[in-house]
Amino acid sequence: MRTFSANGTYLLPQAFLEGSPTHPCYPTGHGTVGGACVTALKFFVNGEQKIQILFGNAGRSIWEATTDGLNHTDHNGADAASMDINGELNKLAFNVTFGHGIHAGIHFRSSSYWSIMLGEQVALSVLQDRAKSYN
Repeated sequence: MRTFSANGTYLLPQAFLEGSPTHPCYPTGHGTVGGACVTALKFFVNGEQKIQILFGNAGRSIWEATTDGLNHTDHNGADAASMDINGELNKLAFNVTFGHGIHAGIHFRSSSYWSIMLGEQVALSVLQDRAKSYN
């Protein structure tokens, strides 16, 4: 009822004036590409490396945004010592597709999730094919 009283329609509001795009909800382009790119990066780096140790060796610390979003501060949360590259890459893939599709109202959460999984499978297939061309 709140949507109807605010907008005069029962249709959910959209971020785009022209409404939802006419392409299917699944797969999401951003999710598929994000999943593929993150998987390729994981192939080339040791994803189990702890972020805190890597940053510490570089004389840096882990940062997080301040509550107003205008600055940053050191991250000293309980998870700081356990954060690794794989986890950060996974967050990146999800943030890309969720920020584009879900918050704009054009994709479902499940579509974004399964698109990341699709991109991962595409990347693994490409990497396997390329591996056959090396000695």
